[in-house]
Amino acid sequence: MRTMILYIIFITLLSSLPKPYQAVEDSLNVRRVYEIEGVRVVGESMAKKIGTVDIRTRDSETINTEIAIGSMIKELPGVFLTEKGKGESIVRFRGFQDRHIRVFIDGMPISDGYFGNYDLHLLSANNVSAIHLIKGPVSHQYGFNTLGGILNIVTDNLQEENRLQSQIQFSSHGNWQKSLNGSYGLGRSQLYLNASYLHSPGFVLPENLEPLSEGLLEEGGGRRINSERDQYTINMRLITDIAGMHTFSITSGYSFMPHKGNPPSIYVDTDSFYSSLKNWGKLNASIAARSRPTDDLDVKSSVYYDRSEDVYIRYRDHTYETADWQSLIRTNTLGFQTNVNYIYKGITDNDLGLRMEKKGYERTGGPGYADKWADNHLSLAKFYNNLLFPKNNDQFSLIIGNALSTYTHTKIESYRWYWEPQAAINYKARRANLSLAYGRSKQIPTMRQLFSSTSGNPGLKPEKAHKIEVSSSVPFSSEQVAGAISTSLYYNSIADLISRDRFVYYNLERLSTFGGELNIDFSLLDRLNHSYELSYIKLDKGNSSLALMEYPEIMLRLHHQLRHHENLFFSLTNNWYDESLTYYSSADYFNLPSYWTHDFGVKYLFNRSNITLNITNLLDTYHEPQYGYPAPGRDIILAFEVQLF
Repeated sequence: MRTMILYIIFITLLSSLPKPYQAVEDSLNVRRVYEIEGVRVVGESMAKKIGTVDIRTRDSETINTEIAIGSMIKELPGVFLTEKGKGESIVRFRGFQDRHIRVFIDGMPISDGYFGNYDLHLLSANNVSAIHLIKGPVSHQYGFNTLGGILNIVTDNLQEENRLQSQIQFSSHGNWQKSLNGSYGLGRSQLYLNASYLHSPGFVLPENLEPLSEGLLEEGGGRRINSERDQYTINMRLITDIAGMHTFSITSGYSFMPHKGNPPSIYVDTDSFYSSLKNWGKLNASIAARSRPTDDLDVKSSVYYDRSEDVYIRYRDHTYETADWQSLIRTNTLGFQTNVNYIYKGITDNDLGLRMEKKGYERTGGPGYADKWADNHLSLAKFYNNLLFPKNNDQFSLIIGNALSTYTHTKIESYRWYWEPQAAINYKARRANLSLAYGRSKQIPTMRQLFSSTSGNPGLKPEKAHKIEVSSSVPFSSEQVAGAISTSLYYNSIADLISRDRFVYYNLERLSTFGGELNIDFSLLDRLNHSYELSYIKLDKGNSSLALMEYPEIMLRLHHQLRHHENLFFSLTNNWYDESLTYYSSADYFNLPSYWTHDFGVKYLFNRSNITLNITNLLDTYHEPQYGYPAPGRDIILAFEVQLF
């Protein structure tokens, strides 16, 4: 009933629209081009890619007040976001775990660290213009550990030569963030700078939550214990063009938190660990060069470095006053990639490349590390080739990829080698684009799985997956409506899945899933945009030894955005999540109930500024995406953005 009331309110706003006199431009005439790590993706035409690409963009009309990347990606099709016991985000595509998903910023990989994942709550959404998501078989250019998919975050390079803009936002939960984004022209060079500061005392719980454990939670509507943080971030990029044939760029960034709380489970019997982080820091830097001596030859190379450090503190009880122990962990990644693209007589498009990475970590303190430093390393390399044929055929193309991957680490003497083939067929029938893709991928064990003093196993094999995807996209248009219907069906099979048997990691499990996604996007009367997304996933029980954990079988998203006039925009987003299976105490299973969430936003554009109001979890619905970890309650967020010059 409450969902229906929201729709009635939104339709009432729609009824006040003036009738436009012009017809909507045919969507086939608008060819959107995106750059993803050397892979050129052209909307509504043949694409040099393996698997579908989902894209969320942010522009002047986007109603957004997200502080972290995690809040942005949860609205992409087939994506489910929960939290782990240390308060970090878990992102899942099509049932894959977060350590199977590689995160990139502008095509440069972020270190997956000791645990094999990256907390997207710590990655600021400031200065982000788009998010690219690949969930099916992926191209080899992306390198290692992309078993589940690719998440590429594209930063906003301001178009003007000299520009400075500021943003500040406040929320009813007590959060506030300040940021500055600037661009400055230096002849044939362009300098981009952005900086932000976030203060968060922690999020507020829904009012109808009844506390289950004394001391862990306040009354319903109270603040979540130990969820506070302060974060400082600064990033820089310098891009230089030389004679229109060569491009050179330097990128660097640093993020720091003096303290970050880790909320415990609200159920004492499932999590009696009370912890926090202090002096969390992350540094990244890269140097990239691109040369295009002829129209048929394109060479790209880059060197990148990523380093992170934090102190993990374990406390005795929920008072967070007495520490039992603390552990310092440092992780780093040094990588190199080169890619040569050659077009042969306009017939074939060839990519030949090499990517190498060396990962390391140091740890001291805590169980198994009390009196010594651990220092372990993992070296990886991948040689790859991708061939697109024929190059200039708008109706049919075949993409074939092969890679030879190898790795070694501190505990073994020799390199281990693996073959990873990929292929895709793209076909355009009238106005419909059809694609069939297949890929076989490997996932190298994480440093925790290999080297942990309490549970590590240096003899682990890589996890392996076979991924099949069939997808289609059909655009449609008339005088009043323009849009597209996209569908995808997939089957994923993972073998040698790493799991703990009592205390030690082994290649124990297998998991196979199948499902599909349906996306309908259309614009009505050139003022009302709709996006409907439905995803479905099912466990293939005959080929699985595990259950599908913490991932709803069905997810539905209904998004509407209304342009009331040239400067005023409204949005309404409704999400429904089916019930999901999760771990309970003593490794038993428990079904989390299904739930709705509703978000409402409004944005007004001035000449050189804008103001945005967002209300998230509008109805203050209580829900647990993961057992024992309730989501925030209603939050009212107000953001101001001003272009200073």
